[in-house]
Amino acid sequence: MREYGRTKNGTHQIKGDPLELGVRIVDKIIWNITEVTNVVNGTFYWYNSDWTTYPTSILVANGKTYQNLANHWWDNHKPQSVIVVYKNGKVDMRRIINSTELGDINNIHVAIGGVGLVNKTDPNFKYSLKDEGFIGKHADVGRKANKTVLGYNIKEDKMYLMTRANIYHKSPYFWQYDLLKLVRDCEYDLAISLDGGGSTFMDANWRYVFRGEANRRINNIVGFGI
Repeated sequence: MREYGRTKNGTHQIKGDPLELGVRIVDKIIWNITEVTNVVNGTFYWYNSDWTTYPTSILVANGKTYQNLANHWWDNHKPQSVIVVYKNGKVDMRRIINSTELGDINNIHVAIGGVGLVNKTDPNFKYSLKDEGFIGKHADVGRKANKTVLGYNIKEDKMYLMTRANIYHKSPYFWQYDLLKLVRDCEYDLAISLDGGGSTFMDANWRYVFRGEANRRINNIVGFGI
């Protein structure tokens, strides 16, 4: 069962069961993603020479490894936070460099990499763009921009897809909502930030509830029942 809601501050969320969560490679512009609903944009990605796309975050789904390395910058492999849903329904979050660290792919339902925001199961976890390799030009993932988040609430045993407009991760200004505070307020025990900015969009119950850049070509989507 999927449930969509929007808060007064403009936070959009879709809630669903872990084993309903899926990934689909689309490699097309947002406006043309019309065949599915209850989805958001997925992992970080980049362009091939012919302008097709490929993921630059660890991504395992559908019995396939679409990206085994956190390779948003080839010269700077760093451990990246990955939310993993196993086929037995267990949900975990780990910082890894290579998807092979997760073990047998046949035991994995989905594994989705991003920027780690919170991991309440790990007392040593801390949010750090630098530690996850997002430095130099790649540090712009922390800028003020639309944000997409994949979260998990342990007590509910529910996954959350969330979008929110124009947030700073660490805001010095009271009128700009802090993303780390937002995931705490949403009561996520595990959470990663997926690709954001112009790639951010959400379709819920066959409605385009959060509008990204309609002509932005993206690599993959994350959603329920896809």
